[in-house]
Amino acid sequence: MEKRKRQPNPIRTTLICSILILMTGTFLLSWYALRHSDEDDSSGKLMHPLTIQTGTDSPETLQERFDKLTITLKFGQKNERVTSRMIKNWVSIRNEGKTAEYAVQYPQVLAYAETLAHKYDTYEPQYELTTNAGETIRLENKSIGWQFDSEYAARQLEELIVKGESVTLDLTDKSESSMRWWTRAAADYDAGSLRGNVYAEVSLDNQYLWVYRNGVVILESSIVSGNPNDGHETPKGAFVVSEKKEHVKRSVSGDETEAAYWIGFDDGIAFCDAPGQSGFGGTVYLSDGSDGCILLSSDVAALLYEAAYANMPVYVY
Repeated sequence: MEKRKRQPNPIRTTLICSILILMTGTFLLSWYALRHSDEDDSSGKLMHPLTIQTGTDSPETLQERFDKLTITLKFGQKNERVTSRMIKNWVSIRNEGKTAEYAVQYPQVLAYAETLAHKYDTYEPQYELTTNAGETIRLENKSIGWQFDSEYAARQLEELIVKGESVTLDLTDKSESSMRWWTRAAADYDAGSLRGNVYAEVSLDNQYLWVYRNGVVILESSIVSGNPNDGHETPKGAFVVSEKKEHVKRSVSGDETEAAYWIGFDDGIAFCDAPGQSGFGGTVYLSDGSDGCILLSSDVAALLYEAAYANMPVYVY
């Protein structure tokens, strides 16, 4: 008896062809991303972030470069070393005869940068403070603490790897270049707490200011804060000094006056001198308070201005 030939199933054939086309397309897209990942679009963002740094060199030159390359990152008294072995794990190399292509894998570098953020971040949404009176309180953290910028760090590490130069970078010295590695920074990184070596404490109830250096009060004075009856209550929380200026024009009850010393710590809020102020301390702020700033006598403002620095902690409660 003659066997009948099995007829091909058109649906099955179509399905197999579709799968083969999809696999081929996926491979070509992956290859294209690898080859063109360092191209930018019109917005300046990387089109293919999978691999963003590429180049060519001789195999021997590349091997020598990555064998000797180390990057040291300083976080206060602690160091993190990016070793040549780590870098080789982040770099893909393909030999092409006398030349070799290499590419730095961004996701792997970013993963490492995120481990640094987890290890060295000190920012917390709430800050616990032991006041001058010995009471422990919790303040809303407006800007205290250090927060590492993982994405910026990963980009910088990529550039350093491509340059092939061993370097040591201090990321907590508060220089302009080191501050770019952080989304926020405050106080002295190696201080025993987030307070820093110098910080200011303000009690609105007591209308009083204390300034500490290494845990010792170096300056104290009565103050005048914002008048809550006019809707100008001084904001409470944990802040840092954002700017220091001299001879700043400011408006007081509609009249323009000049502050010889201006130490800003919140948007539009600052410590400043008030030579024409009727008095300080007590309940003066309820009748002759400020627009939210903390007013000081001229001599106290001058001393605070000298002691204050960018990112110095300020605690108001």
